[in-house]
Amino acid sequence: MNEITKGEGGLGRAAFWLLAAAIGVLAATLETGRLHAQNTAFTFLGALSNVITPNGDGLNDRAFFCFDNPRDSDVSGVVYDLRGARVARLLREGQAGCPLGSAEKLTWDGRADGHPAAGGIYLYQIQAEGQTITGTVMVVR
Repeated sequence: MNEITKGEGGLGRAAFWLLAAAIGVLAATLETGRLHAQNTAFTFLGALSNVITPNGDGLNDRAFFCFDNPRDSDVSGVVYDLRGARVARLLREGQAGCPLGSAEKLTWDGRADGHPAAGGIYLYQIQAEGQTITGTVMVVR
């Protein structure tokens, strides 16, 4: 959580409130002279384990895609091979296992249509609140 405090070179109260209203993604509260800002929009926090080794040993068997979703918006994700063919849908899981605070996550277990995906590079695409996030995951066999 960001904290903006009077006298520390932060935004003045009026400027802070104008900024919060203009971008529409902040919830702000005023407590004992301190302003607190918290993101209220979907925010992709990153992909963990961009290289996975889905061999069942419990180490790097899945890719994790962490995000904050304070509006509880619909979030979906798909994995494609390099030819553009869909190989899997990302599974939405709760907060457990994502090391980034209270983040939620999507996961991929390295399977393509229920079978082990071949080693190689795959593309992921995540969609939420009009945003599209893309990246790559490498499967090592």
